Amino acid sequence: MSGLGFALALLFAASTLTLWWVLRVSPQMGERYRQDYADKTQDTLSKLFVFVDGKRVFRLNIAAFFLVPALVYFFSSNIVLTIIAAVGVYAAPRIAFRVMAKRRLEAIELALPDTLAQIAGAMRAGSTLAIAMENMVRETKGPIGQEFGMVLKEQRIGVPIEQALENLAGRVRSENVDLVVAAALVAKDVGGNLAESFERLSATLREKIAMEGKIKALTAQGKLQGWVVGLLPVGMILVLSQMERQAVNALFSSLAGWIWLGVIAVLLLLGMLFIRKIVNIDV
Repeated sequence: MSGLGFALALLFAASTLTLWWVLRVSPQMGERYRQDYADKTQDTLSKLFVFVDGKRVFRLNIAAFFLVPALVYFFSSNIVLTIIAAVGVYAAPRIAFRVMAKRRLEAIELALPDTLAQIAGAMRAGSTLAIAMENMVRETKGPIGQEFGMVLKEQRIGVPIEQALENLAGRVRSENVDLVVAAALVAKDVGGNLAESFERLSATLREKIAMEGKIKALTAQGKLQGWVVGLLPVGMILVLSQMERQAVNALFSSLAGWIWLGVIAVLLLLGMLFIRKIVNIDV
């Protein structure tokens, strides 16, 4: 068999296998991926008390994944920007969920000292823990009220208060909430003045939040430097691609150019990680 015939036969075999994969394997894998994506999205959003159909989020993400890069390439004719847009659209839901979860956690931790003080005041006035939490939920809005409201709902359907509090700690996943749950469980098991424990814990958490605020203010410049170090080369490449397109295209059209781009990317990533490690101070 000649070289041309062997190449044609190999191409035919590869095309046949690709077509078989698309018709047989790909739909099954696509359906499994769609179901897993929808289930994980639904679970994540339910923990954030955002009730949206996960399948709808999947369809919107797929539509944006094909539409946004096409529009970027149509207006810019730049394959690099198109790839960046595709990766950004693919990762956008996960990034959005993480940002939402982080902001919700911050709101809960900021409201926790006032919540503990309110519960402790009600308990000193003679209320039980459940009644004090119910009064707090009735007067408080936002994530902290939603989480404690879930504790009360679980208790109403027969879940023990200890298990409901442990479920609260499992949903929120915060060291501050873990301290509150541990204090409540210890007081219920071995006895003690829970109102006084909550008041002391409230004061401790206030001091901790104030210290964390000072640390964030002092490390803000270092975090900004990390972002500048990471984004400045990307911005320079985008600007030079418009001013000196021929010179920049040489980076993307030769092996040496891709090697240098890889080295630059690795060094930038290491620099951002080192800066983040330096300015990330745990209290």
